[in-house]
Amino acid sequence: VTPTEDGIWSLDEGTGVTAADSVGQPARPLTVVGPVWGSGPHKLFDSRAGDMSLEFDGINDYAASTAPVLDTTRSFAVSVHVLLDPSRVGGPQSLSVLSQAGVDRSGFRLGYSASCPGMTGGCWSFAMPDTAATNTETIVRSQVPVTGGEWTNLVAEYDSTARQMRLWVCEIGTPADPAIGEPISSLVARPIAPWPAPGPFEVGRSLSDGVYSGYWDGSVDNVRVFSGQVISEAKIRRLCQGAEAGDFLQG
Repeated sequence: VTPTEDGIWSLDEGTGVTAADSVGQPARPLTVVGPVWGSGPHKLFDSRAGDMSLEFDGINDYAASTAPVLDTTRSFAVSVHVLLDPSRVGGPQSLSVLSQAGVDRSGFRLGYSASCPGMTGGCWSFAMPDTAATNTETIVRSQVPVTGGEWTNLVAEYDSTARQMRLWVCEIGTPADPAIGEPISSLVARPIAPWPAPGPFEVGRSLSDGVYSGYWDGSVDNVRVFSGQVISEAKIRRLCQGAEAGDFLQG
């Protein structure tokens, strides 16, 4: 079966405090708390005039559903366009762009990691705590350095059959200096079975020891969820090179 999105938040409203899920059954809107609306990468790169995004302040901004979106014990993938404020690159704090909450910690988190062995300036990372009660975790880090102020497409995937986690990073760049749009992947084994995270799907923060932290500083657009599925590299490349949200509704 060819994976299709079962959650799409295009973030094109441009106003208000609700971001619609355009395909979920039932729909799972996000409540927007703090972020302001800005231009999205499709608009900035002159491919679609109406593309908007959310701009997070890195202090207390977030957007969240009222119920879980993913079953974190099964295969899943999430995709998002991100732009990190240049002042955060090389800083001491890790930041989360997507996560889903458990009771005390997030079942997964995707974002910027300040701790990346062998790399300076931080890296992109996808992490899943090994249990619901401890901070030990399995984490896959990108081999692509983080460049602040430029758009990047991140795709994170947990494969429950192969028991592995994968992270794709695709640099998009800026309108003045676009990148080539080629995804680069990193992979780690995860032999430990994941646990269910029954809390809300979060954009712009994650949960650790019962406290939300790691607030995103920068822009977010085109959030997509593939529940119970893994994604082919060909589809990753299409996501990377600007495929619109509706392009995969038929697989």
